[in-house]
Amino acid sequence: MRDLIHIRVIRLLLLAVSMLFLSTVSFAQVGVSVTIAPPELPVFDQPICPGDGYIWTPGYWAWDGEYYWVPGRDLCCRKSADMLRKPKLNSELQATEL
Repeated sequence: MRDLIHIRVIRLLLLAVSMLFLSTVSFAQVGVSVTIAPPELPVFDQPICPGDGYIWTPGYWAWDGEYYWVPGRDLCCRKSADMLRKPKLNSELQATEL
């Protein structure tokens, strides 16, 4: 009977130690760092706006194992020029809510 209790205690200790070991391993991280600078930005004239409510978004270099150019495009704005204004501070927002 005592041997059975000792075996159970040893099993529980091994289980606790293995769970502790596995929980510390789960915090491991993998980091990826690109140390190659992208090519120079191409110089070109901004195209004419197609109409009201559109804004030009310039192109950029993206990384997918190597750099590739994502061209710029015109995007339709959801709001008017109000979204380009300076945002209100929390104190200003609280004052207007009263």
